[in-house]
Amino acid sequence: MPLPRSLRPTRSRLAVALVPAVAAAALALPQAAPASAEETVAGAQTSGDALFPNVGNGGYDVQHYDLDLAWTPATDLARSTIEATAAIRARTTGAPLSSYSLDLEGPELTVENVTVDGVAATWTRDEQPDLIRHKLVVTPATAVSGEFTTVVTYAGVPTKHTDADGSAEGWNATNDGATFLNQPVGAMTGFPSNNTPADKATYTIDIDIPSTITNAAGTGASAAASNGELVDKDVDAAAGRTTWRWRQTRPMATELVLISIGKYDVAQGEVTLSDGSTIPEWTFVDSALTPADKLLIANRRDAQGPITRGLESVFGPYPGGSTGAVIDVVTGLGINYALETQDRSFFPSTATFLGDTLTHEITHQWYGNHVSPRVWNDIWINEGMATWAPGHYNNVIAGTSTTSNHARYYSSWNSGTAAQYRTPPGNMPDSAVLYGYQTYTRSAQLWEALKLSIGDPAFFRFVKQWQTTYAGQSRGLADFEALAESVSGRDLGAFFQDWVLDPDKPAWPQRYDVKLASQPVSGTVAPGSAVTYTLTATNMGRVALSPAGGPASVATVDLADVLDDATIDAAALPAGVTLDGTTLVWTVPTLAAGTFVTGASAPTLPTSTSVSFPVTVKPTASAASLRATAGSRTLGGFCSPAGCTSTVGVTAQPLPSADPTITGTPAVGQTLTAVTDGWAEGTTFAYQWSVAGAAVEGANASTFVPRAADVDKTVTVAVTGTHPRYTDVTRTSAPTAPVALGTQQAGTPSVAGTPAVGRPLTARPGTWTPGTAFTYQWSVAGTAVEGATAGTFTPRPADLGKTVTVTLTGTQDGYAAASATSEPSSPVLRGTLVAPTPTLAGTPQVGRPLAARPGAWTEGATLTYQWRRGGRPIAGATAASYTPGAADLGAVLQVVVTGSKDGYTTVSRTSAVTDPVAPGRQTLRPAPRIAGKPVVGRTLRAVPGRRDPGVALTYRWYVAGQAVPGARGSRSTFVPRRADRGDRVRLVVTATKPGYATVTGRSAPTARVR
Repeated sequence: MPLPRSLRPTRSRLAVALVPAVAAAALALPQAAPASAEETVAGAQTSGDALFPNVGNGGYDVQHYDLDLAWTPATDLARSTIEATAAIRARTTGAPLSSYSLDLEGPELTVENVTVDGVAATWTRDEQPDLIRHKLVVTPATAVSGEFTTVVTYAGVPTKHTDADGSAEGWNATNDGATFLNQPVGAMTGFPSNNTPADKATYTIDIDIPSTITNAAGTGASAAASNGELVDKDVDAAAGRTTWRWRQTRPMATELVLISIGKYDVAQGEVTLSDGSTIPEWTFVDSALTPADKLLIANRRDAQGPITRGLESVFGPYPGGSTGAVIDVVTGLGINYALETQDRSFFPSTATFLGDTLTHEITHQWYGNHVSPRVWNDIWINEGMATWAPGHYNNVIAGTSTTSNHARYYSSWNSGTAAQYRTPPGNMPDSAVLYGYQTYTRSAQLWEALKLSIGDPAFFRFVKQWQTTYAGQSRGLADFEALAESVSGRDLGAFFQDWVLDPDKPAWPQRYDVKLASQPVSGTVAPGSAVTYTLTATNMGRVALSPAGGPASVATVDLADVLDDATIDAAALPAGVTLDGTTLVWTVPTLAAGTFVTGASAPTLPTSTSVSFPVTVKPTASAASLRATAGSRTLGGFCSPAGCTSTVGVTAQPLPSADPTITGTPAVGQTLTAVTDGWAEGTTFAYQWSVAGAAVEGANASTFVPRAADVDKTVTVAVTGTHPRYTDVTRTSAPTAPVALGTQQAGTPSVAGTPAVGRPLTARPGTWTPGTAFTYQWSVAGTAVEGATAGTFTPRPADLGKTVTVTLTGTQDGYAAASATSEPSSPVLRGTLVAPTPTLAGTPQVGRPLAARPGAWTEGATLTYQWRRGGRPIAGATAASYTPGAADLGAVLQVVVTGSKDGYTTVSRTSAVTDPVAPGRQTLRPAPRIAGKPVVGRTLRAVPGRRDPGVALTYRWYVAGQAVPGARGSRSTFVPRRADRGDRVRLVVTATKPGYATVTGRSAPTARVR
């Protein structure tokens, strides 16, 4: 019978992607029809799990759950209510969804509202408890594609979920509150979700509860525990309520969600990890426990750090952001088992927290939480490891137990009945047996059997690699088997079939060491000698090797490095020994298990058997290394640390060789090559070339190019051969004929550049023998230009219309001189003057000179100037400067500079125009005075003072500040009138000049007219 949950050691989970044959029909559930990218589909209402075909959903992947729950206790705590909002951010995994489903169980939970991306959606409920089918089917106003958010508002009395084995999970009342535990499918009693371990997400969980709770034991402070880190605790004193906000930033499966509400003593601390960092610890202890129990729990809390660090040495860095526990006595209520909820596990009693269950649940933070099962038939991975780990921790890490897991699980396997093995761990027929013997004990045996089969180094590498490769994911048997084979290098298909899928008792694995020895043990032997090898198999396990009627144990010796230098007589090999290519294969005879002390992992008196065989070193072998390596073709067999390999050397012989020869023509610049035919394959060579018997420094390559100094001398090469299996040999070639002069390779020169007066042309030599020195001779119209012997030539005015060539003569020591002439250029064109745009210096104003600044023209160019007014030439204005006159007032000026030079095209450049010419300024201002006495009838005369040449003066007389009618213009005199008696006379003189601004001067007033 399956164990009732009350008797199970713990309840937990991990990830495996196995689809057993027996479950094929269950997994072949209706799926949405294939759709093009433009079509929409209804999301599948199953995740394809054989044990729970109506739980979980398809078509989307949840990224984050934001849960906001307000819990209000009733007098009967089982009738307590919640008001909740679940915001579910997800992403479609295929075609756009016209509808999709969530899992939500609870006949007394009422869905009040559903929105999708903020828009109201329609929904239906599909409740079929007998089929474990509880669906909230959502139809959005518009099909969803990519990321979308569903918000569900719901309220009522949450329910517990009763599993097929009769145990309770989901939302359960406790003595003083409620506990929400969810393995395997209870999460749907508390919030709408994609309730499959294959869809992990992050969480924010707000739990709004009364700040105190009253029950039969009285009133006490409340607390709300959950997953991840406690990021806020908001107390509403007026309402008497507190909101506990928990945030889980690591991916978490729905079955790992924890909410526990009650009267708790909350203990907070830190746990130090192996790398020296710390994580927060929150532990919630039932306030109703006795002081003695609370003291035991407080002391046990201190063990969380050592256990976590010890398990880090096996599994790798702790994967969570916090740790802790919830200890709540629930005797007589629905949940009476420990469960590895993520970060902090649940314990139903003090005793479960004190024992190995704590190590079991902390193990699940890696196996089951960090890497979760893909389907529920994969639970064996995490439950098996969590059952196996406490024994390993106690025996190997903490040293508190003398019983090894090898002894423990062999004993349980050996005493196991056939009935216990009828249900395979990875091929369970229905969820009623989910937590049976096969999930815990057989799966723990499986882990130990795997360790025995692939060896400790590969096993512990695999245990860590499973966590790093699939961190935060959900995985199953296919990935598990593939990674185990990759890490171990072993074919494990039959092993997993036997231990995971077959409905019978699996075979306990053999475990043996093979050791290889040789005679002689080491050193060197001469070619033709014999070397004898002895292969020993030692039974280190608890079952016989090669038992009658059972599978054979096969040891091997890799002789690939031996048989390339030695021979073996396959016909003379001992019985049970064969040669497969270069591998010696030994079927180990039946070998009983050794004697074990109780609890030991290795025999104190192992049993052994040996076999010997000789090899003969080939006469041609030289300086060889005969390396033989022992191994195993069957699981559980490993090289013994006492001797896995044997290496014997062979004495070196001289390297087979022949005199080198030299190919190529012995002439300066010609390559000579050393040819090394007739030497042993694999020889490497060193070279030394000599000329006239003297070694050439640095001439150590397989080729040599004679130099000018080598003319008329012979060349030889000495070759030294090196081979790892022979002694070095040096041999010298016959001398060449005397070295001849080299033949100069003449290139085809060309003329680069545009042929124009004043523009340089460049000689391009083409490709000549490297190291050639050149001389140049330029010619115009076929006539050499005297002195034109540089690499460049600039055509002159006399060259206008003629072609240009250049002749290069190449010389180099050891070579005959060679000459080559380029093709003629096109006829020389007129040169182009460098002609910058002129600028003007000065202020454009009548009477003030402007200067033309022509810029830097081609050297030798003759420049002329022409000033322009309003774009028209100014007659006679051809100097480098110009002074604006009255005619220029208000006009804009510019200058045209024209350059000319023999052989060049005449060019004109025009400056920018000036601003309009401003009026000139008079230098002198009249300072008039009045001559004469201010007497009625007597003439006053104007004395105007200094003024510029060419100005015209006008006068204006004033009496008592008033202009005198008619006393103006050219009248330079004024005769006071009777009416002017007693007033003062003043004079204003105005000076005007064409093109200049007018100026005035005022006289001082006269005395009063008498």
